[in-house]
Amino acid sequence: TGRALVARYDLGTGSWAQFSKTLARDMTGVEAILMDIQVTGRVNNIQIKIVDKDGSNFGKTFERFAADGTWRTLSIGMDELQYLWGGDSKLDLKNADSLWIAVTRNTGGEGEVAVDNLRLKTSVATTAVSKDRVRIDPFERSDPYKMYIPFLNDESKLDIRASRQFRAADEYSMELGYFLSTRR
Repeated sequence: TGRALVARYDLGTGSWAQFSKTLARDMTGVEAILMDIQVTGRVNNIQIKIVDKDGSNFGKTFERFAADGTWRTLSIGMDELQYLWGGDSKLDLKNADSLWIAVTRNTGGEGEVAVDNLRLKTSVATTAVSKDRVRIDPFERSDPYKMYIPFLNDESKLDIRASRQFRAADEYSMELGYFLSTRR
């Protein structure tokens, strides 16, 4: 869409950094989560997770994700999500609470993750939206902190910003930077 959410991370001595989007929706009938993603910096792992109301974390990890700045489309089938931790070992799609995108340590260091065109592939058409194209975030806000919550551990850092220039150089550009303190 040309409106990416960008997370700049520095794992430092930490082992992960992640941000989430509240879903609070029934995801029954969802076949896959799709997104365009671009990673730059050091090679680390990317993890995409769904968390349900009881805190069950299910996800897919992309080990040693290419950090070469190339845009890639990820399509993660719901049947590819594996139990990771928390809650119980059953993903309750009727009560999906949040979507998480995490960077976990492989080589560590600094980098940037840009996410665009986040959508759900469904088995049924929804009102006013064609089948296979349920967009859950067009990234059209100037303050991503109102929609995304950063979580880190140890001495990791995460900077989230909205951007309108990641896809084509001739598009209107506006970037807003945020440093979000995450010491807990």
